[in-house]
Amino acid sequence: MAILSIKGGLYSIIIRLCNSYVIMTEDGILIDLPLTHQELANLTYGTREVIQRSLKENSVTRTSFHMSNKNSQ
Repeated sequence: MAILSIKGGLYSIIIRLCNSYVIMTEDGILIDLPLTHQELANLTYGTREVIQRSLKENSVTRTSFHMSNKNSQ
């Protein structure tokens, strides 16, 4: 599977998670659901490394197993 398809799948999953588990914070958006990079990779049929790189490229950080984008307003 192409990396672009994996990234698209990742973004789609993040959007769906936001619809159900999002909390707005001063630091950005918090998806209040504990997920590891490996679990996200399993959902997208990608690898942990590709998921980690994709999240980093888009300024998405993991803190205490929660994902937040500190650049969002």
